[in-house]
Amino acid sequence: MDKPVTIVEDMFKKLKWKGEGLCINEAASTKEMDGIGRLIEVIDPEVSIDN
Repeated sequence: MDKPVTIVEDMFKKLKWKGEGLCINEAASTKEMDGIGRLIEVIDPEVSIDN
């Protein structure tokens, strides 16, 4: 998956929004996403983050 991800990143780096380049960041890891999901559930108990 490294090669396709690199190609997509390179394409996005060429894009402009209102004259400025887009900021490209690495995706969050599964562990980070789980932590974010738990925080969202604390903020709004009606939200359910299913894995």
